[in-house]
Amino acid sequence: NKGLKSQLINRPYKLVVSYDFTSSDNGEHRFELNKPLKDVVSVKLQKAFISGTTSSNLSGIDYFILHIDELSKNYGDNTTNKFASSFAILDNHMVADNSGSGSKNYYKNVFNENGDIEYFDPPKNVLARLNVKLFKDNNSLNDKTLTLRLELLIETKEKLKVY
Repeated sequence: NKGLKSQLINRPYKLVVSYDFTSSDNGEHRFELNKPLKDVVSVKLQKAFISGTTSSNLSGIDYFILHIDELSKNYGDNTTNKFASSFAILDNHMVADNSGSGSKNYYKNVFNENGDIEYFDPPKNVLARLNVKLFKDNNSLNDKTLTLRLELLIETKEKLKVY
């Protein structure tokens, strides 16, 4: 009897961050990780959501462009759009009527639809923060009141034995 079979994988870390943007944030926020991660080989965006109420005046915004200074995988053309060097696009998913309290706009990006992942070769020495810039579909920095939530899976060179 050989017992349980095991294999070594890159250690994954789940990172979940959320921030309530206001018009005074100029579309920028810095997330400081409570534990810097060393030797990062990939960062996968599992889920990203934006929500805002009617009073946020998100109507007419088809998508948001997510820039993360430490993660810039997308290419774009040479025009003034913000797609180049962005990490992900969050598309307008739906507008929900919250019966009496106004409607709410939802934007989303999920991995099984968008496939947003950044690989590092050689591995990134350390990931200690995420400097986020959020652009509206007209390429201007976000000036709306809204909530951004990101769920990331970060793999490091560190090995983990799984059975």
